[in-house]
Amino acid sequence: MTPNVELEQHRAFAGVIDVLEAIGADYVIWGGVAAVAYGEQRFTHDMDVVIKLNADDAHFMAKALEDGYHVSLPSMLDALRGGFFNVIHLETNVKVDFFVPGPDSILHWAFKHRRKLPFDEIRQASFMPPESVILTKLRAYRGSGSNRHLDDIEGILRISGPGLDLAYICDSSLGFA
Repeated sequence: MTPNVELEQHRAFAGVIDVLEAIGADYVIWGGVAAVAYGEQRFTHDMDVVIKLNADDAHFMAKALEDGYHVSLPSMLDALRGGFFNVIHLETNVKVDFFVPGPDSILHWAFKHRRKLPFDEIRQASFMPPESVILTKLRAYRGSGSNRHLDDIEGILRISGPGLDLAYICDSSLGFA
C-alpha cells in the first residue's frame, strides 16, 4: 500500500469514527480493520462497522456525514430491518460499510464485550472483541472460502491468543459445521 492510499484511508475512516463518537452511536468496528487491531498488519480496502440504529439515529448520522461523504438516507432506512448500507468519502472514494444487525447472538455478545482501542494517536474507537472477530471470520470463510479470513484468524491467535476466551469461541463455533 502506498503512503498516499494509507493516508486517504486513514482520513476517511477517522472522519467516520469522529462522527460516530460525536453523535454517541452504538457501534463496533469489525472485519479487516478489527482483525488488524488484534492481529497482524495487512491492507484492507474498506472499514466495516456494525451499528445499532433507529430512524432518528439514521437521520442524525446522515446529516452529520453529508458534508464529507456520499450518504443515502433511504439506504440507511432500508437497512434498519437488518442489512447493509455504506458511505463513501467524497475526496478519496474510500468506502465504509455499515451493517445493522438482526437477532444474531454473536453480534449482541460483541456489543456487550466491545473494547475501546486506539485507532490512531488522537482517537479511540469501539472494536468488536477478538473472539467475535474470529467467529465472524469463520462464518465469512465458510461462505466465501477465501483464505484471507483464515490468515486473519491465524494472526489474531498469534498476537492476541493468550488473552482470548477460547471456551467461548469453541462453544459458539459448534454450529458452523
